[in-house]
Amino acid sequence: QQPLPPAAAAAAAARSSSPAPGAAAASGGPATNVVDGDDCPQALAEAAAREGIKGVRIGDRNYVGKSAAAVAGMQQRERDLADKTAQALQEKRQRDQAASDKASAYAAAAARHGARLTAWAEDHGKKRALRALLASLHTVLWPGARWRAVGLGDLLQPAAVRRAYLRSMMVVHEDKVVDLPPEHQYIANRACEGLTEAYKIFTEAELS
Repeated sequence: QQPLPPAAAAAAAARSSSPAPGAAAASGGPATNVVDGDDCPQALAEAAAREGIKGVRIGDRNYVGKSAAAVAGMQQRERDLADKTAQALQEKRQRDQAASDKASAYAAAAARHGARLTAWAEDHGKKRALRALLASLHTVLWPGARWRAVGLGDLLQPAAVRRAYLRSMMVVHEDKVVDLPPEHQYIANRACEGLTEAYKIFTEAELS
């Protein structure tokens, strides 16, 4: 492919570094990561090789010499791109709002349930034993939680303790509560943390 004449190369370089409409106002400076779609293939290839290229700006000059069908197709693609951009922005706003709402709900749940969950998991700063946590788990879970209470008499044998622990994970593990309200998720996460830490101590003492 023949190189561009110096004048044409300079013009292409100037266009590739010129801001898109509204870009300078939005960013506070010239846009250097967009090139014109009507530049020749060599100029586009050179621009794409430079770091920071984000896309191609399509302007009215692209329509010159093209059929009505081609122009209509280009305009439709531009509208589709604008629609997809607007949809992506709306979805991001919804995700951000959902994350903010969940964080607020978690904070409210911590204020409401944090102290009693700490008292359930610890005794004056000392971690409670796994048997005690399992036997009292029903006292800290939310109403309607799918947990059948067990007593200390049901947890005499290590094998029974292990079975009860595994059954508790079916209730409080994070994978099991993803569809529950944030308040219930908070309770489940705190309960899961306490049970998991106690289970590690239990396995070292009685199952190793």
